[in-house]
Amino acid sequence: MTKPKFVFTYIDNDLQFYFLKDFFKSIKFISIQNGYRGGINDRKYKKKYIDSMEEFNLTVSKIQSLKCDFILTFNKDVSKRYNKFIRAKTLVIGSIKNNIFKIKKYKNENILSFIGEAAINQDFDQKVYFDNNKYKINLNDWLLAEKRIIPFLAEYCEEKNLKFQIITKGNSKYEKLFYENLIKDKFRYTIITKKDRLQGYELVDKSNYIVGINSSLAYEALSRKKKVAFLPIRKEILTNKGFDLDFSQYDFGWPSKFGQKGFFWTHFNSTGEFHRVLNFLTNVSDKKWLKLISDFNNNFKIPHNINNTVFVNFLKSLKIKVQQTGI
Repeated sequence: MTKPKFVFTYIDNDLQFYFLKDFFKSIKFISIQNGYRGGINDRKYKKKYIDSMEEFNLTVSKIQSLKCDFILTFNKDVSKRYNKFIRAKTLVIGSIKNNIFKIKKYKNENILSFIGEAAINQDFDQKVYFDNNKYKINLNDWLLAEKRIIPFLAEYCEEKNLKFQIITKGNSKYEKLFYENLIKDKFRYTIITKKDRLQGYELVDKSNYIVGINSSLAYEALSRKKKVAFLPIRKEILTNKGFDLDFSQYDFGWPSKFGQKGFFWTHFNSTGEFHRVLNFLTNVSDKKWLKLISDFNNNFKIPHNINNTVFVNFLKSLKIKVQQTGI
């Protein structure tokens, strides 16, 4: 009906989008990555949306093929991964939302922020996170990582005289209650619910230290040159609970490949390892930190492209008129 020349999606894990090119050969279809893609596919989406890239292959028959004209990605390794499953040209643009929000300097307030990555709603303990008929993982299992990390961080911040705050994924009262129950009145903390999608970047910029598990915002914070610790311990916890599944996509930096531990990350569910990572983060000088992250593999880095100039130039190359506004 509308006969567009271009169709964009910001839902890069929408399986059905990659069928459209077969029906509309003359239209250019462009997919933009909106978050980290890795994990176990969640049956709640009934296979229409993909959490694990491997599901692109499992869901689509060999007769069908997935394609679009362009996929705009966070980094080079993600581009390579997408090209395994979808026929498309790729372009690294970083994160559009992250690029929109300019990096701001704030007064040092000694804040350590944990970035939540699970939206918790009413009766969350009954929610099934993953089910493949052999293994069923509920959200309670999934949140065992948070239950391990949050009390540790609260105590650590108390010891180091840091202000501890939790940046929630959603804004439900149940998510706030979940975190409150993990700490109770033992330590001081603040829980912040984001007012809008861009406020997360402001909260990141105001923080001195960031801790995440596998959150997209944690990786975006790294691209903003913030001091970020990654504690991706879900794999160890769920494997030890007897779930014989491939959790490799929850490794730090996936699909890039790194060791089981490094200066600012660990896959090991150990308070000794947590202390090692946090002590490095809180003691490393700004100069040494900037050198450390600048020396990282370029295929892994998410560029912070101010004002989305790469994306804008891409649009101009397609002869699309662009009107820019800054934030």
